[in-house]
Amino acid sequence: MLRLLAALATAIILSGCATAMSPSPGGLFMDSKGPIMGTRGKIGTRVGKACISNIIGISTGDASIEAAIKQGDIRRISYIDSTAFGIFGLYAEFCTVVHGR
Repeated sequence: MLRLLAALATAIILSGCATAMSPSPGGLFMDSKGPIMGTRGKIGTRVGKACISNIIGISTGDASIEAAIKQGDIRRISYIDSTAFGIFGLYAEFCTVVHGR
């Protein structure tokens, strides 16, 4: 029974559980950018970024659009992108990037 539990724990650890949303998710390595939304307004020079990270299944952070707007001191949104980065299910990061003025 102890061997079975050890094998199960090893399989869970090696399977990796740190993931991030991406237009093209990768199993071993991921570094991508993708669109979320855009408007017909003028493109601004301000950029706000808000991220959430995941280390072996434990997530922390705030990747909300609201947090990115506050970080960039944006009053009018031009467009919103996302970035995703991940390595072998051990570490992943997802960021919301808001562009505006």
